[in-house]
Amino acid sequence: MIEVHNLTKRFASHTVLENVTCSFVPGKVNLIIGASGSGKTVLMKCIVGLHEPDEGRIIYDGTDFTGLSHKDRKPIQQKIGMLFQSGALFDSMSVKQNVMFPLNMFSNMTYKERVDRIEFCLNRVNLSNVGHLYPAALSGGMKKRVAIARAIANQPKYLFVDEPNSGLDPQTSLVIDHLIKEITEEFNIVTIVNTHDMNTVVESGANILFIHKGKKWFHGTAAELIRSDNKELNDFVFASKMMRSYREKANQ
Repeated sequence: MIEVHNLTKRFASHTVLENVTCSFVPGKVNLIIGASGSGKTVLMKCIVGLHEPDEGRIIYDGTDFTGLSHKDRKPIQQKIGMLFQSGALFDSMSVKQNVMFPLNMFSNMTYKERVDRIEFCLNRVNLSNVGHLYPAALSGGMKKRVAIARAIANQPKYLFVDEPNSGLDPQTSLVIDHLIKEITEEFNIVTIVNTHDMNTVVESGANILFIHKGKKWFHGTAAELIRSDNKELNDFVFASKMMRSYREKANQ
């Protein structure tokens, strides 16, 4: 579990996050949602250590991450997998080389063990026959699946995902959502997803945090979100006609 206690983050005189307290559980997809500029990306960056909070604590499975030196944070950070919005694959590397990259950096595996792990990860995302290809030859959805394979290569305990469906068509987005959910449940990972995609909220959100103007405005399940009378949350989630229709059906 990852716990955030009374976290505040400022840039100069501007307070981006104010007194945010929440928790993210293993084996379920934890979502951070909110409008652009609400502070959700800053929150994720604070949790992984890319930003230092001005106040508050971040606890990884009982260990106070904020109280550790940069050196002492490494054992925790080595258990973190990252899936970036763009996929961030290396164009000059093949698919296999991309997936092997974190293993070369952080693992003590033998070469054969690394190759076996790569094959396992690519097979897990249904891309067992593309290891020899380069990113330029892949579709957007395939690139995201390669990025997922790379993110889980080092068997992370914590997985951070930034806008996984950005630039994807609705059908491919569903595939990516289901894949992230399956991997999270299968390996009991603490997965935190930063998203604007309301389909992701409905389909995958077991634990949802809504940030509004830098403050925690809602924290609960998808079912609780659908039935919430929180005005700001409803204005954000049910802005589209499709989502309003979904809510009407859920409340019938």
